[in-house]
Amino acid sequence: MQFQAGQLSNLIIQLERERFTGTALVNADVGTEEEISKVFAFWKGELTFVGDRLPSPLEFAGRIKHKLNITFMDSALKVLEGRVKNRDSVRELVDFINRFGLFKWEDLEPLIERDIVLQLETLLARSGEVALDREVDFDLSFGHDCHGFRWELLRKTLVQRQQHWQALSPFTPATVVSTSAGTGVLSQDIKAHLDTWVDGRRPISKIAVQTNIDSLELAYRYSKLFKQGWLIFPGAVASAPENARVESTAYRPVLLSVDDSPIVQVSIQRAISDRYEVLCAKSAVEALNLLNKHKVELLLLDVTMPDIDGLELCRTIRNIGKFRDLPVIMLTAKDGLIDKVKGQFAGSTHYMTKPVDREKLLPVLEKYIPVREEAA
Repeated sequence: MQFQAGQLSNLIIQLERERFTGTALVNADVGTEEEISKVFAFWKGELTFVGDRLPSPLEFAGRIKHKLNITFMDSALKVLEGRVKNRDSVRELVDFINRFGLFKWEDLEPLIERDIVLQLETLLARSGEVALDREVDFDLSFGHDCHGFRWELLRKTLVQRQQHWQALSPFTPATVVSTSAGTGVLSQDIKAHLDTWVDGRRPISKIAVQTNIDSLELAYRYSKLFKQGWLIFPGAVASAPENARVESTAYRPVLLSVDDSPIVQVSIQRAISDRYEVLCAKSAVEALNLLNKHKVELLLLDVTMPDIDGLELCRTIRNIGKFRDLPVIMLTAKDGLIDKVKGQFAGSTHYMTKPVDREKLLPVLEKYIPVREEAA
């Protein structure tokens, strides 16, 4: 079955209406001799998995272990191995792991949804062909009601991401980047990343997959390096060194934003990066590493994260002497008195509800770390 550029979404909608259960092998044209080949898994019309191939139950359990950083997964699997009646059932094994208390469905689902969205983002604008198979027994589903991800939910996320991509223009997932001679000092981590991955042949989407970094987050990082003259790409001229020096004359306080959502991180960067230097971490461990490496003057901390939640991280930070007076602003989707009290007990300085826009965030930041000009 052939599809033209932009028509893959119509096929997904059709399969949803038919409550299709099975797999769709999608071969998409990337405009060269190469093709992108992905397997889509459907459960009663709803997407449950997109990847290079279908994982076995144990392989999928390994993905859960990696994504949620579950330390005792291997030991748990040995205990559960004898209890699973159907060893070919992904759903049965994952459900056992859930009932064993190693994760909650609401922790896993956003991560799988993110993977599906990233895969769709690289395919939806392309043409290609698809082969359906109703006989493949890949019975993955989520939650106690055994659901997948409906197209309308995925579409909304994709539209939001497209808006962020437009703000990062001319960067796109297909942009191939090369290194250049920029100005300023690069951290060892950034330098090592550029040396390893940015070779003038790989597009951002491919680097993102190979480094396990959201392509949108990666593009944002690259846009900053491009403005400083460290990166170039076909058809673009890197910023002049003089411009980079002018930007560096204004002192910008360093903030650390801790949130596992790349979309939230990009929104925060766009809202305040003209006044503040924003570092980003997607986990508690990464946040602690950055706090120890950089002189961070304020912490923006999401309450809900997959490994260690924001409240526990805040308590941990407050037990470290040099961070006891660090301003910590807790960000959460909940707007309740109990949650605010929990934040106060954990040691937060301020509490804000999402979504956080520039008009609400800047006055709070200015209260705790006023922007000032460097002395001449």
